[in-house]
Amino acid sequence: MNAAVRNTLAFLGGFVVLGVAKYAAIALGNAAIPPPAGVDLSTIEGLTAAVPLYEAQQWIPAFFEHAVGSMAGGAAAAFFAVSHRMKLALGIGALHMAGGIAAALMVPFPAWVVTLDLVAMYLPMAWIGGTLVGGRRP
Repeated sequence: MNAAVRNTLAFLGGFVVLGVAKYAAIALGNAAIPPPAGVDLSTIEGLTAAVPLYEAQQWIPAFFEHAVGSMAGGAAAAFFAVSHRMKLALGIGALHMAGGIAAALMVPFPAWVVTLDLVAMYLPMAWIGGTLVGGRRP
């Protein structure tokens, strides 16, 4: 198989793994630290209304979701890639970060939440995921 095709499939696979990991991480995180009672997180309006109700520890599931998603997606992309493993892993992190920026523009999250999320949860975690598996492939 052509290297470019395989790298494209590796990136797409990393994106799928990112989604599955995010879903699992938010389910686990919200089971451990539930959101405020009575909030509807299924819509932008509900999330916007819920933000003032969140206490500091209730942001941990969101951080966990973003970190695990970027790390797992980056690791998967790097693992299946033929070449440019770290670039593909970081590409997954950048794509995930673009979604985080879009969410931050739509919902008035506290500044400390947005800053911590954008600085520590996307690209650094994708880099860690790529590093963890990048050295294990020939």
